[in-house]
Amino acid sequence: MPTKEEASVLRIGSAWAVLAITRVVTDAAGRVVEAAFLVFPGDHAEAVFTTHHQIAQRGTEE
Repeated sequence: MPTKEEASVLRIGSAWAVLAITRVVTDAAGRVVEAAFLVFPGDHAEAVFTTHHQIAQRGTEE
């Protein structure tokens, strides 16, 4: 359920469901370079998640 602030910003009722997503992006060294907390009206949102796994370079495998 949304907080009072989220319901106000999204212009929805406090009894409506929301979709909350925490997104963290890291660089090759594992350092966080971007972070976001996203909140959408639950009945008006669609999410597609894609992850890109880094392929180990030759000579670095143990």
